[in-house]
Amino acid sequence: MRLRNHGDTIVEVLVALTVTSALIGGAYATTNKSLTGARASQERSEALKIAETQAERLRSLANPVNAPAKFCLDPSAAPIPTSAAASASAENDASLSSYAPTCVQGLYHISITHPASASTSANTFNIKVRWQRVDGTRVEELPITYTVF
Repeated sequence: MRLRNHGDTIVEVLVALTVTSALIGGAYATTNKSLTGARASQERSEALKIAETQAERLRSLANPVNAPAKFCLDPSAAPIPTSAAASASAENDASLSSYAPTCVQGLYHISITHPASASTSANTFNIKVRWQRVDGTRVEELPITYTVF
């Protein structure tokens, strides 16, 4: 008498589990990459909005040329000077801890500089928004050069 075994062998089950695991892992990696890209895009859009707001506040100043060399603007468009030493260290600070508290909006650290060189217009300002990425991997930066007419 012969017994007939029906069903899958252990090798077939292991191969099926391996294939399923690979598919699930690939889907997870793709989804994670997509979410990271979407978050980075959202952070950059928010930084651009903050920089544009600073540019509009800068334009509303009666005489922006008389503003300090390094500053940011509060909601009333009043220039808030930052010391040269703090600003210099802030530019190279990966933790963003040396920014003045008044120049911080949530994750975003704002600085406006007025370059005093012969090659730039007297009404040209550099607006820089920096932030630590939400995944903590690095500091991002959005620079804008703005000329007030």
